Amino acid sequence: MLKILTASDLLQEVQELFDKGMHRGDKTGWVELDRLFSVVPGYWTAITGIPSHGKSTWLDNLIVNLMAQGWRFVIYSPENQPHQIHVASLVEKITQATFRTGYPHRISAAQLCDAMAKLDANVRFLALPEDAHSMATLDNILERADEALDQLGDSKVGVVIDPWNELDHSRVQGMTETEFTSYELSIWRQYNRSRETHGFIVAHPTKIQRIRHKDGSVGQFIVPSLYDISGSSHWFNKCDNGITVWRDEDKPGTCEIHIKKIKFKHHGTTGIVMLDYDASTGIYRDTLGYDTSRHQDMGQRPYHHRDD
Repeated sequence: MLKILTASDLLQEVQELFDKGMHRGDKTGWVELDRLFSVVPGYWTAITGIPSHGKSTWLDNLIVNLMAQGWRFVIYSPENQPHQIHVASLVEKITQATFRTGYPHRISAAQLCDAMAKLDANVRFLALPEDAHSMATLDNILERADEALDQLGDSKVGVVIDPWNELDHSRVQGMTETEFTSYELSIWRQYNRSRETHGFIVAHPTKIQRIRHKDGSVGQFIVPSLYDISGSSHWFNKCDNGITVWRDEDKPGTCEIHIKKIKFKHHGTTGIVMLDYDASTGIYRDTLGYDTSRHQDMGQRPYHHRDD
């Protein structure tokens, strides 16, 4: 049943906003990105990008950076299986070293032990049983996430679904795909609002396009927008923050983070940031001396940028 409220019913909450101010959220761990994006309990972020452009790896980096600020996480990531490989990837981000042999600065046994202890204290992974013959539903994930929240205690918690496309989205009879996407994303938004968690959903775009030059040659991939995710405009409309991870194929050691939507201006703003990428560890770092002013004139971009 809906409640009827007056402004005075919210006086205590409004007074608290007045007294404390409307502050930004927690930092991402990257100096330039912190200017644009912050992480706040009670909201959710949609992340998209072309396959293999590093959106899941970037999110793993963000998870570790937030863990250093006291965040804990519930992660459902069927695409990052087997789960021990995902754990190894997170260990690399924690230790800033590589798991693989043949590389300098390989992780030590002591580092592994310390990193595993940190993950045990701060992360819960959700996994389907080995004999499962169906995919998880959003309801399955949220039900188990509630149990994991009880284990993680009183702390800021992020809930991760990576990717959305690996869930069972069997529709209610009579609903179109677009209508059911709207319904599920509304449930997801309300879950994060009511639990004061921050939700992260990684979702693949349905269409991947390249620039077509007049001479018939093919150029870079076009940067996907939130509208390119299956379910169309609901992804842009329902999310609080929207991010695209994009790599220039001519610059494999870099990655661009496109902040496509920030719903509340005190949380950040839209824009583009470049990060350096270390392929041996999957670690993203600040790009020193990066000239963000070049993004002011979108006509100078080396590829077509589709605005939201």
